[in-house]
Amino acid sequence: MKKVRVKHNYIDKKKFHVEMTNYRLAAIQAEKDGTEKPRVNNYLGNCFYMICEKLSYRPNFVNYSFGEEMVGDAIENCLSAVDNFDPNEQKQNPFGYFSLIAWRAFVRRIQKEQKQSYIKHKYFHSSGLSSEPGVVMTPGSNEVSDRIIEKFESKMIAKKEPKAKGVEKFMDE
Repeated sequence: MKKVRVKHNYIDKKKFHVEMTNYRLAAIQAEKDGTEKPRVNNYLGNCFYMICEKLSYRPNFVNYSFGEEMVGDAIENCLSAVDNFDPNEQKQNPFGYFSLIAWRAFVRRIQKEQKQSYIKHKYFHSSGLSSEPGVVMTPGSNEVSDRIIEKFESKMIAKKEPKAKGVEKFMDE
């Protein structure tokens, strides 16, 4: 006898789609009538929370110390993007749509935190101070700070360099 694998989805995609469609149709009707837009119901809010929380456990995002900030940013972005959902689109997948929004919010938070870390280490590196109390450094004596600064600055330089287009990709200089 063959075992049937049972799927344990934490969000019912069909119900999520129905709830999103109902909310958006109510919001569109309220906009036409000139009344106040309805609030997002508890089910949709819970779905956004579960999407963002489960995404934070992925190997890409699990080891960051600012995981709660990533989840908070992602929920905020999901709530602000609710009005962009098109209920008339038949193939619209709200689970995938909001998962992508949460993913991009996580990436933006990581980039912000890396920039803040760069600024902190650059300051400590240039001033000769240490991030540890009571430790005085000579400029350039902290290998961790040097790596963080070098990595961030190399990314910034790579962004500024023009990329080759067309035939130039294959030509030697």
